[in-house]
Amino acid sequence: MAKNLNRTAKGNISLAMPVPAGTKSGDVVLINTKGLKGWAQTDRATATTVADGTAAPGLADGQATVELIGISTSVNLPVAGAGSAGDKVYKVAADGTYSGVASGNALIGYALADWTDGKVTPVGLTNA
Repeated sequence: MAKNLNRTAKGNISLAMPVPAGTKSGDVVLINTKGLKGWAQTDRATATTVADGTAAPGLADGQATVELIGISTSVNLPVAGAGSAGDKVYKVAADGTYSGVASGNALIGYALADWTDGKVTPVGLTNA
């Protein structure tokens, strides 16, 4: 049985994600600018709302709980290079590893967290 499953849902996954300033519950948001879309389920947390306990539980400054549209499964994968939450992740054709480099490789999904070279990172799988 696979041991790298990060999370799965019958619908879309919801996670704490970085969002633009001013994001309110109900807003449609782009995570990064690479095409990962979501629906904000909470207002964006600020340093003030985190400090005074009025931010949604588990959120850090700059985050909101976001339903990731079209992402129902995420897996933990070692991704080469470095990137940000929302960046596209590819399977390298030559050797089957994972990278943020598109050239000649197959899109498998989007990083759900920032990463550095070789760091095991949650990747939301997509058929897009």
